[in-house]
Amino acid sequence: MVAMGAVFGAAARAPFSFIIFVFAITRDYNSALVTVLADGIALRLMPRSSIMTEKLERRRLHIHQDDEADGLEPVNVSETRDSECRSSPRICRWGTGRGRIARQEPEVSLHQALVILDPDSKLAGIITRGDLLRALARDPTGTMTVLEARTRDVIVTDPDEVLHLAAAQMLGNHIGRLPVVE
Repeated sequence: MVAMGAVFGAAARAPFSFIIFVFAITRDYNSALVTVLADGIALRLMPRSSIMTEKLERRRLHIHQDDEADGLEPVNVSETRDSECRSSPRICRWGTGRGRIARQEPEVSLHQALVILDPDSKLAGIITRGDLLRALARDPTGTMTVLEARTRDVIVTDPDEVLHLAAAQMLGNHIGRLPVVE
């Protein structure tokens, strides 16, 4: 009984609860020592997770502990976004964009993507360097428009969203940029 309580108390990261539980049943003071030793071993082998969170950790979903500070929690997306919108004309040929990148023009070389706006200034897509490489494979002449080469299904965020949720959305969708739309 003592060993079972010690193992489960350590695995669940609740050693004190199991010390009280096992002592109430067995009246054996050794239960405290065994549970503390088992908890020390569990902390050494699995420092960041418990049996309850191990499967989530394997999926790379971090469970924040109560004593762990999250610096992104109180910050909104609007406080960190690049407020100057850099967009590409919809009818621009991707070959032109390739030349602008080669000339290292600041509007395109400092960013990994540009947004594409429709005539009403609404988001019509995003063009990334990866999109340009795929367009090169499909159309080596460079006559395809940016609108044809763009990523159409764009995952977006809004300015009032908390930054850590936006970062989690980027990580979960394997993307490196998140347009902010109102």
